[in-house]
Amino acid sequence: CLVDGLNILPHMVVLPLAVILVAVVGHCRHHDYTRLQSRLWVLFPGHSVRWLTILVLLFVTMSEVGEGVLSDSFTPGHHPHLYVPWIMALLATILGSVFYNLVEKLNRPRMLLILGLYHLLSGGFKVLRLSHLYSRGVSTGSLRFQLTWASVLLYGVLVAVEGYVLYKKRYLSTTPVEVPVPDDLQDEAMRYAQPYASLPAWFSFSWMDWVLLLGYRQPLQAEQLGRLPQVSNM
Repeated sequence: CLVDGLNILPHMVVLPLAVILVAVVGHCRHHDYTRLQSRLWVLFPGHSVRWLTILVLLFVTMSEVGEGVLSDSFTPGHHPHLYVPWIMALLATILGSVFYNLVEKLNRPRMLLILGLYHLLSGGFKVLRLSHLYSRGVSTGSLRFQLTWASVLLYGVLVAVEGYVLYKKRYLSTTPVEVPVPDDLQDEAMRYAQPYASLPAWFSFSWMDWVLLLGYRQPLQAEQLGRLPQVSNM
């Protein structure tokens, strides 16, 4: 119970902090003309690996919630520690994803430090839980043990991705690597921005919402579609 309670700490910290940071980032976005011209993302190193890992982590965390609820239903008494920490983890992961999405869109990698710390703490407490399960003789083949082990690996991957971004962009040094917003994204005439879309936007086709909405309202004209990106960026 104590170990499960400790696992809730990183999620309790990141939730309110991420809400504040998302609000600040959103406010800054509306007051930064240069960034406002960037309609999509300047993708950070490890972008696809991060999003794929987050998707798997969401699935694993939802499985932990389900496993905890089922375990509680078959155990005498009420044991919220079996599922409440993982509900908080699920919410924190979703909110952290939204936060990363905004940070990437604003091209401000220094704000990723909060996510790096969160992933490190979450993974560390998961290791503690894994050790606790092992010391209590929980079978390594049990679902609870396997889900905990999977979470440790996934948080480890996310920490590695944060380290890779830090290495590539050197955003904590005095000479960070600046990645300017591509000219294509600052050109209002360039409407086909698929090469610059984030992985979620690419899969959901949200990068082309504008043309779907416009086509729904009125017949499309060739001049409304704008120009294609530069060949060198395709």
